[in-house]
Formats: sequence, structure tokens, C-alpha cells
Amino acid sequence: FEVLGSGVTGATAWCACERRNERYIVIRGAAWSQPDTDRNKLSWQIAKVWPMALKRGVPVVAHQGVIEMVDEFWRDVAPFIEDETFKGKFSFTGHSLGGSMALIIAARCRLELGIAEERIMPVHTFGSPPVLAYDRLSSRGTDECAGTMDDILRLCGFSKGSSMVRQYVLAKDIIPRMWLSADPVFSAATKMDFIGSVLDWREQTFGGGMFTRNRFLYQTCGDLYWLEYQAGVEAKPLLTRHTGEDVLEKLQ
Repeated sequence: FEVLGSGVTGATAWCACERRNERYIVIRGAAWSQPDTDRNKLSWQIAKVWPMALKRGVPVVAHQGVIEMVDEFWRDVAPFIEDETFKGKFSFTGHSLGGSMALIIAARCRLELGIAEERIMPVHTFGSPPVLAYDRLSSRGTDECAGTMDDILRLCGFSKGSSMVRQYVLAKDIIPRMWLSADPVFSAATKMDFIGSVLDWREQTFGGGMFTRNRFLYQTCGDLYWLEYQAGVEAKPLLTRHTGEDVLEKLQ
């Protein structure tokens, strides 16, 4: 790879590089050990879980704190994407929160920069938490979208839906389950009769929102590439691919 540029923020680090007419934007996860990291600010941004609009007029919301993390380096990385001298394709990838930021940047490429869809290769995330969701409240009366992960990605400008995101998850990694209905704590809570009945009543009364039996803040987006080590076997992990409704079921 030829490194074109890189940067460090109070939360992460990023790099733009190029190889064989393909340009990559790579983002690391939460940089707790990085000298320039403001740990208090980073903790606060991660805790700002309530959704905010990804783009005005688009019924998709995103994790407020992660959007703030992206905003800190968006103006630095955008020129490598808007570069009119480059005619090739783009790839966005990252580990942990870096993968979540990579997905938001890919969506901005379509929604804000107008980069042609065929120039964007599938986003690859590694152990990344979900940060996007369908916003039923802002979309009422404007569409009949079911709000699936395919719908979310299409609203972000990717007609291929879930196949535009490849999320690699280690079987025992809890981070990709954060803010998701597969979160063990949320999953256990919904099995309690009282909490389950309250969520059912809320959905029937007010419609789907941030919290239902099947949704805890955000929705998983993309095909799942599941990596699982076999007990007692020192070898490469077994890799299986899951799509559609199988993704959430596997994470649960």
C-alpha cells in the first residue's frame, strides 16, 4: 500500500492508503492507550448512545457519540474521497468502534458526497458494535418501509442492502452485541413477564421505536461472518456466513 495520509483524534486514528486503483480508509477502535486520547471525553462519547439523525430527511438514526467521533476527522479524510483525480474504488474498514465509524463514513459518501455506489466496495467491520437503526417516528406517513437491515442500508444509498457490509464477529466477543437486542442483559430482561408485556404494550400503543422485544437501540447491519474456535482444538477458527434473520439469531 501507498500511504496517502493519516491522523489522530482524541478517540481514534485513521489512515488513507492506496493499492492497485483501490483507495482504503482504515479506522482503529477506541484508542484508550493512545497518548493523545482524552479518556474522559471518549468515555462520554461512548455513553451518548441515544440516536440522532444520520442525515436530515433520511429515516435512519445513528449513535450520537460515534457521529461526534467521525466529525472530528471527517474534514481531514473527505478530501481523499472527493479527489477528482482518483477514478478507482473505495473501501472502508475498521476494528471495533473503528468499523462502526467506517460504516457511517461509507453512508456519508453516498448521502453527502454523492459518490457512485459502484465505486464503493463492501464495508468490512471486525468486532464492531451496531450504530444504525431505522427511524420509524420520522418516517410515519412517508413510506411503508419495514425497517429491516436491508432497508436501512438502501436508505443509506446502497441498493444491494446487507451484502454491502461484511461484519466479522468472534463467537465470544460481546462488543458486537452492544446496543443490540442480542445484548445478554437486554435479552434476559425481555424474558421477564413484566418487562416483556410493557414492551409489547408500548409497541402496540406507540408503534416500533428504540425499544421493543426485538430491538434495543440499534439494529445489526450486514452479512455476518461468524468465527468460532472449536473446543480443545488449536487451529484456525471455523468461518460460517449468515444472512437475513439468521444474523440476529446467531448473535443471540
